[in-house]
Amino acid sequence: MEKKLGFAEVIVSQIVILLLGVGALKFGVIEWQLWGRSPLAESMQALLAALLTYALIYLICLQGGRFAVNLLADVQKITVHFAHYGWAKIAVIALLAGVGEELLFRVALQGWLSSHVSAPLAILVPAVIFGLLHFLSWSYFIAATIMGLAFGVIYHLTQSVMLVIIWHAVYDLIALGVMIKYPQWLGLPPPEKKPFLS
Repeated sequence: MEKKLGFAEVIVSQIVILLLGVGALKFGVIEWQLWGRSPLAESMQALLAALLTYALIYLICLQGGRFAVNLLADVQKITVHFAHYGWAKIAVIALLAGVGEELLFRVALQGWLSSHVSAPLAILVPAVIFGLLHFLSWSYFIAATIMGLAFGVIYHLTQSVMLVIIWHAVYDLIALGVMIKYPQWLGLPPPEKKPFLS
């Protein structure tokens, strides 16, 4: 049986990614800004993007087919590690992933590459590395890479790191919340009920 990841291990891995991103920004010569033009508009766009992105993934999973079956098998692998997490833990993981991964992949890596290669390549390389970081199967890799491409294109167009951070964090909050709390919505077995006093 595969060892379950503890909350501390997940948090440490996300903090390492966050520190790598912050370190790259601190020691690299990368121009960046938190917001593009309008914080309120970009926050609303990020929330809408997260909802639409999750809806698209959800519909793909409901359609069936080999890609969806493989993706749902990966979701089950992930759910085992987080099965008894409460909303606070889910939110912390989603927030750290949104902040750390976007600082590292979009701002630091894509920002650095943008001054050395073409924009499409500067978007593609971090997206593929992002996909590899999330590799559980080819289906999950493809889905994560496409997400990385979407984050990269929007970051390139808006230059708003907060837009992609909020989008990523809210998407992860929704995705993890459904995987952990409501897997039956994806056609997966419901979570085990914890004893009342545990």
